[in-house]
Amino acid sequence: MNGKTVWERFSPMITIVLIVWFSQLSAAQSSCESRCGQRSGDCSCQATCESLKECCADYRQFCLQISPHSGTLLGGAHFVILNTTFDPASKLVCRFNSEIDTQGYVDSGNRGHCVSPLLYESGWIPFEVSTDNGATFNRHGTWLAVHHSKVSAEFKITLHNATKWQYYGTPNTGGSLTMSWNASLLTAAAVNVELWGYRETGEAYSDSWNPELRFLYSLEKAVPNNGSFTFIPSCANGSFSDWEIGALRVSPSMKDEGAR
Repeated sequence: MNGKTVWERFSPMITIVLIVWFSQLSAAQSSCESRCGQRSGDCSCQATCESLKECCADYRQFCLQISPHSGTLLGGAHFVILNTTFDPASKLVCRFNSEIDTQGYVDSGNRGHCVSPLLYESGWIPFEVSTDNGATFNRHGTWLAVHHSKVSAEFKITLHNATKWQYYGTPNTGGSLTMSWNASLLTAAAVNVELWGYRETGEAYSDSWNPELRFLYSLEKAVPNNGSFTFIPSCANGSFSDWEIGALRVSPSMKDEGAR
């Protein structure tokens, strides 16, 4: 054994392994991949890092800024990812609240896009983006879901002659109803016009008090996405009188009815 101990014979190899390991650790701590909101090493991935001029070099690539940053909790809001570009071959998947996936895409300018899903809550919702069709999610951001009464009129359905809608079915109020929307917000050639219902069950302010928002049925399917829909109401199959509030949603017809 030439008088050398095991440690003496293998110490150069151990030193090299340790150097490589520390080098990899240092590189990982200098990246914001899967580390948004954290600070370690020589740079920061926290939201204040830009004003303090201490961001990691890839901060904007992995800690996402979007526009617009908010939309209705009923979903369907389209937003673009700012300050970074994507490989045109990327297959984007956008995951909200760690559980709800929607399909994203990369446009001709290599910008990433996401569409918000139906969310049963308002407030800041964390989301993640995958560029490999959902295998890994290493980019992070936040989306603000608000009640539909809070969003801009541009994103709302307009009820023509709202008084007629309100009193429809009462004496001397009948005929057709018309609604319109901003067709440019939907890339689909045809849409479904869906009716959703909201109700509360159980005793108010008790443990049994539960809210429920549910898709009820479609007023019409595969309507041309020209921004307008006129129909004559008719009685629906089934009983929906116990639903306290109704909401209309226009969604791409290639999606399943009531899809999140």
